Amino acid sequence: MKKVVTLPQSKQSGMQGPVVCVPSDINRITNLLPVPAGESKIVPVYLKRRLVYRGHSNYKEVDTVKLNAALRKLKIENPI
Repeated sequence: MKKVVTLPQSKQSGMQGPVVCVPSDINRITNLLPVPAGESKIVPVYLKRRLVYRGHSNYKEVDTVKLNAALRKLKIENPI
């Protein structure tokens, strides 16, 4: 397991554990990031155990395309 740690003799960060460095095209990545919120197809979902509780018990990020497909399927299989 790798993690970011503060190095003991300086305040710089370092990696501890096995790390693989992969070369990448920085210019292409900087043109892609950050994705505007309107174009993002991933939304955060916070789940609570009960509505009266203040905090959430689970957090996930879901793909809106898959979420809409699941909702359509549920509507077809469970007509009101």
